[in-house]
Amino acid sequence: MLKRYFIDASALSYEEAELLESFLDGYASNIGIFLDNPKHYDIFLEEHQTLEGLPQIPSNCKITRLS
Repeated sequence: MLKRYFIDASALSYEEAELLESFLDGYASNIGIFLDNPKHYDIFLEEHQTLEGLPQIPSNCKITRLS
């Protein structure tokens, strides 16, 4: 079963957001990027994966679990 998260990375610079996106692209099962705001990510993780405590996720990102 997949877990769905929304990540708001609006507080990041574009360079930081690109690094985050690159990490998420390799880590997440699926990643969606909102076209109206490229610093918003809709991602799916496998049940055993987590976002908590990962150093690649800056602390000023807002993470919301959707399912």
